[in-house]
Amino acid sequence: MVLVNVSGSHNNSFIVLNSESSSMNHTKHISNINNNNVSFRIRRTEAGNTIQLKCLNDYKLFGLTLYFDQDLSINTLYDNKNIGGSFGSPLGISVLGIALLNGWTVNLDTNNTIQCYTGNDYSIGVNNEWIDLLYVETTSSLHFNKNNTSEISYSVNNSENTLGVLTYQNNLLNLI
Repeated sequence: MVLVNVSGSHNNSFIVLNSESSSMNHTKHISNINNNNVSFRIRRTEAGNTIQLKCLNDYKLFGLTLYFDQDLSINTLYDNKNIGGSFGSPLGISVLGIALLNGWTVNLDTNNTIQCYTGNDYSIGVNNEWIDLLYVETTSSLHFNKNNTSEISYSVNNSENTLGVLTYQNNLLNLI
């Protein structure tokens, strides 16, 4: 039996997983939780990889740190994939490109990590749909690094910001 902390849930819930079977019939929920309040996934495309984000309607992100299994080879978001447009008139394309133009700090200094946050009230909020967080031109399939702890800063229904630890499962990162 494995006890898993469900960080970020409204009431610090735990789930007990029976190691003999991965069937949901053998999973005991100690308290009710809302699954996948915030999720990240990676979609492979002809042009590279797209990191996508989905939040429940009342969740807003104010920062995130995501770790990957390889070098992202991104030095700037002004690459005509995340931010385009002409000099002096930039146009946000990806969600992080739009966030950068709205005052977010986006750190791409570490090759396999994205760290970004806001210093104002501009948040990333979506309506329970997958949206394109970031476009990455890589020739190989990109995966989240399951050995590092990815985190987000989020708010629910405009409450105070909370730090949430993302859980890795089937190449998805979830706040459950």
